[in-house]
Amino acid sequence: MFLQSTYVKNAIFFLLLFILSSKAISKEYTLNELITIALKNNKEIMSLREDKEYYRGKYIEASAAYYLPYVNADIMAGGPVANHKKEVNRVTDASNFGYMGIDNAGYLIRSNVEFLYPIYTFGKLGSIRDAASLGVESAEANIKAKELEIAIQIAQAYYGIILYSNILSVLKDGERRLKEARDKLKELLEKEEGNVTEKDLYKLDYYSSELYFKIAETKKGLEITKSSLKTICGIQDDIETSENSLEMEQSSEINLAEYIAKSKENRNEVKAIRNLKKSLELLAKAQKRAYLPDIFIGGGLKFSHSNFDFDETNPWIRDDFNYFGFAIGLGARINLEIGIKYGREIQSYAQFMKYQYLEEALLNAVELQTRKLYEEYLEAKNNFETYSRGEKAAKKWLTTETMNYNIGLGDTKGLIDSLVAYAQSGIIKNKSLYDMKIKKLILDYYSGRIKIPK
Repeated sequence: MFLQSTYVKNAIFFLLLFILSSKAISKEYTLNELITIALKNNKEIMSLREDKEYYRGKYIEASAAYYLPYVNADIMAGGPVANHKKEVNRVTDASNFGYMGIDNAGYLIRSNVEFLYPIYTFGKLGSIRDAASLGVESAEANIKAKELEIAIQIAQAYYGIILYSNILSVLKDGERRLKEARDKLKELLEKEEGNVTEKDLYKLDYYSSELYFKIAETKKGLEITKSSLKTICGIQDDIETSENSLEMEQSSEINLAEYIAKSKENRNEVKAIRNLKKSLELLAKAQKRAYLPDIFIGGGLKFSHSNFDFDETNPWIRDDFNYFGFAIGLGARINLEIGIKYGREIQSYAQFMKYQYLEEALLNAVELQTRKLYEEYLEAKNNFETYSRGEKAAKKWLTTETMNYNIGLGDTKGLIDSLVAYAQSGIIKNKSLYDMKIKKLILDYYSGRIKIPK
């Protein structure tokens, strides 16, 4: 008996522990917290950051070509070298330095250093450097565009959770009222009072089945939305929103012209393609100037040393094993492959014009999208105001029908119709409020009024 009592206590203890731990893994998050978590873990953003690193490397390469001289250095060491005791008595001996003897093996160290520093290239190197810098800025804009896309997805899911919860509350209220009506109907049937029949009970049961189906669908939508949000953010715990209302702050009317102008200025997609276009324009200019020469300062240093010294005094014989010399001068260099340069000039200009047209098309698309979001916002706002009034009217209607039903004067059809109207108006009101909030939020994000949290 004692063992059974101990077993029951342990079972209750572990059951309570499980319930408490289950509640512990559910955590409340703000919208900005979820956005920050998602941006930190997103693989697409990580990939785009590597793209930026690639273009940063291109910029470093172009800057090095612009600021630093080109230097090439060769060094060689080894042996054996020619025997220093060999007498030179023929022209061939003088030019070949005898035979490569190994009876007195020695070493040889030889180096050759060349450098070239461009001092004027008619803007070619500067254009390439600036083009690379714009490439980095374009890559950064692509990262921000992806971050904004993810932030909008999270906002839609975040407020979607609140929407489903609010709709569920409306349906639960309808379920409660329907249950009360059914209990009253059964009471009236048992007492044979009021204007009710078994047919009315069937109507209530049918509507109840529809209501339970809608509740199940809403719960399913709520769980799917939570799961999608957890997947985007890479969170294992259950997510609860710190907000529970879709009500918006009172603000002035949206100035469409201002939003269009700000969106064209601040949209990261526009910034990315604009910087890329400017980069290609600079490359096209550099290619156009490729017909002009490069002015440079050039020079070199040659050095050779061996422990075998011939000590030649004949001015017609060069000692290839021991010497030191350097020179510096001003020069010009030009590549005369005109056909290749012309072909590259056409290609680079065509790429520039391609993105010129793409920028114009994108600006038109931004304006169209902004107008569409604005019209959808106004539509949602109108629906919200309409169905807010409708919900109040439906609630009064439902209250009247319920009171009449409770005293046996109402009919089932009127009660069901008022319940349907009340539930439908509440659902559409909440859905319209959600649409208003999301459309306004997207407009604010695109126009730069709201910044993405880091």
